[in-house]
Amino acid sequence: MIATVTGSRARMFKHRRVRVACVLLTSWVTLTAVERWAEDAAWPRATMNGLLLACAVAGTWWFAEMTQMRSSGK
Repeated sequence: MIATVTGSRARMFKHRRVRVACVLLTSWVTLTAVERWAEDAAWPRATMNGLLLACAVAGTWWFAEMTQMRSSGK
């Protein structure tokens, strides 16, 4: 059972879109929390600022994966 679950997760993270979406979601939650509690921003402002920064992080992640893929000859 555990091997089946682990195998399906390994196949899921094989796709670049899934990895970028996971980076986007994780960084959005993290950066929104930082904006809310460390910067003491209101929730709507913290959410939008977190999303803006998370898009920059996910875009950087995507760019890094694309340049690594092209340089490796895949």
